[in-house]
Amino acid sequence: VVDNLKEYGVRALVNVVDHLGTVAYKLTDLYEQQSSDIATVEQKISCLCQVKIQLVVRWQDPLEGAKTVSGFESSDDSGQREICQPPARNKSILSALFPRNKTTFKPKRLVVS
Repeated sequence: VVDNLKEYGVRALVNVVDHLGTVAYKLTDLYEQQSSDIATVEQKISCLCQVKIQLVVRWQDPLEGAKTVSGFESSDDSGQREICQPPARNKSILSALFPRNKTTFKPKRLVVS
């Protein structure tokens, strides 16, 4: 009875250690995958920042100063300006970097006096 109990205890301990090793391996693999994904997103953000800087530099005019690139403006004879703003988008960075489908641009119009 004692020998069977010892053998059962040893097998249970071996199974626990094996299970912990498997869990540790899976967690390490998951951590490495997440780290890789984060590095990819950071690289894409860096690229977008560089593009933004290039656009700002390109839109600099030495006589007039910086031009607005966020919206389009038009005015009529009444002195009111109409500003077209881009459509509202999801605030998630991941959805901005990895779009799921293509949408058409339909600007919203605001009247500002």
